Amino acid sequence: MTNPIATSIQYDPTSVNIWRYYNALKEQRKVIRSGFGLLGIYPYNSNRPTHTGQPAHTTQTNQSARPESVLEHVAGTMILTTAISNFRPDIIPPSDLLPCLLTLMHHEAGETIIGDIPDDGNRNEKAKDQQELTVIHNLFATLPSDQANTLETLFIQFQNRSTPVTQVAYAIDKLETIFQGLIYERDGHPGDFQRKLAAHVISSQDQYYIEITGTTSLVDNWSAHFFDKIKSFACAPFFTGLLRVAVEDVRGEWFTWLPK
Repeated sequence: MTNPIATSIQYDPTSVNIWRYYNALKEQRKVIRSGFGLLGIYPYNSNRPTHTGQPAHTTQTNQSARPESVLEHVAGTMILTTAISNFRPDIIPPSDLLPCLLTLMHHEAGETIIGDIPDDGNRNEKAKDQQELTVIHNLFATLPSDQANTLETLFIQFQNRSTPVTQVAYAIDKLETIFQGLIYERDGHPGDFQRKLAAHVISSQDQYYIEITGTTSLVDNWSAHFFDKIKSFACAPFFTGLLRVAVEDVRGEWFTWLPK
């Protein structure tokens, strides 16, 4: 795979701080809210000691192995947005922070109706965008008209990746998914396309990136797809560098399938 962005990037040292900040706050997903657990809403180990310096309460099953909700992903994108704005205001200046956060807060709302359809080349993008826009339009109709118009415009710009702000938001959306995949990998639950192949049929897009990377690893293949999706964005070198920091932190090396 020849990708000048991915092979020649020089990441900024602040990317390390962004990754660590994001990673630290995402650890909250492993902490189970005690009140609901103690009252029997879900399994909860009430005998585990607290305030001892040990990890906080989790359920009796491994938290990396439980299903992840769309809302957790949305929260992750907002954490990442805040971290980038804090450490790299040249990428997300203060004037762009609220529009970026609002875009990401709503970007998956359509999935409450149509579900989470994998971005594997098989979905009808035009139909999906229209379905999501219909859901968003109905949601925003409950807001004052000026706010509704602003948010719907941001959502359409996000769908089309038509402005610098929404290109950054789009890159964050895709990168957060890869980051979470790295966290699963680090915790002993790596994603692998072999499992998708066993349960379903992998798409031609899946097969394309498997051939490029020479591996069935989720992180590798989604990263290759990510490079292609953002390569025309002005922010692409920054986000590629940020991904490199995370990959090297978890694996100890950058992708070996990229040309040296």
